[in-house]
Amino acid sequence: MNTIGDLIDDGTALWAVCYGRDCWHMAPLDLEALAVRHGRDQSVMHADLAPRLRCTRCGGGPCGLRVIPTGGGMGWS
Repeated sequence: MNTIGDLIDDGTALWAVCYGRDCWHMAPLDLEALAVRHGRDQSVMHADLAPRLRCTRCGGGPCGLRVIPTGGGMGWS
């Protein structure tokens, strides 16, 4: 799973987390919107995608990425 298209096809969620001072805001990324804007072949590797992100709460960053399997894949109920 290296591209936006891979995550969409696999049903995997991608979340952004702000590492800005005292923020730690987390939000799911709209993968369909990212695919329209950047293409399904856009890499989701941290170095390729994270620099394009800004926190919607504090307006800053830096931001990190979290890949989260959907459908209870992490053993959560």
